Amino acid sequence: MSGVRGSGDEDPVPAVLDAAVRRLTGIDGIGDYIPQVGSNLVYAKADSSTVEDAAALTGRIIATIRGPIACGEVAYGASSHLASVVIEAQRLDGEIRAGLNIRADDVARRLKEVGLNVVTIPSRVEGEGCPVTHYIRRTGELADAYVHPGDFGVEPTTTIIARHPDRLVEIMAEIIELE
Repeated sequence: MSGVRGSGDEDPVPAVLDAAVRRLTGIDGIGDYIPQVGSNLVYAKADSSTVEDAAALTGRIIATIRGPIACGEVAYGASSHLASVVIEAQRLDGEIRAGLNIRADDVARRLKEVGLNVVTIPSRVEGEGCPVTHYIRRTGELADAYVHPGDFGVEPTTTIIARHPDRLVEIMAEIIELE
């Protein structure tokens, strides 16, 4: 990562997210959970109303033969899909401020084993943008994780939400320990 853009002493969100990304990419075995489209980690301000209120990597976390690499830097407005999930979830529970996307293969079982509420959404959810966001908006169902089974040309992924990015890092460490 090339650093935190748009951070300042008065706003801890970008620095907290940057540190969480470093911890996440340092977890042994995390590369096995990164989808082909890459992973991102989002952390929104309290009472966010748009994706511009959420910080994320300008690139993605990708898997390489040398291990995971975080590409880009942390900046506000850097995510549209994952940030929209967090913003929509925050409308239902103001404490939700963080999100992470990972692969979907057999992850739901592990997430349930560590005590998370996991929902599998339909492969086709009407509307432009993120299917998870549309699902939450349409159903009002708030879960800890949403598995999207994929669709034609769309990779299956799992979106995990939490109050803080540190909790997402903990969850990933916990499910990797189950292997």
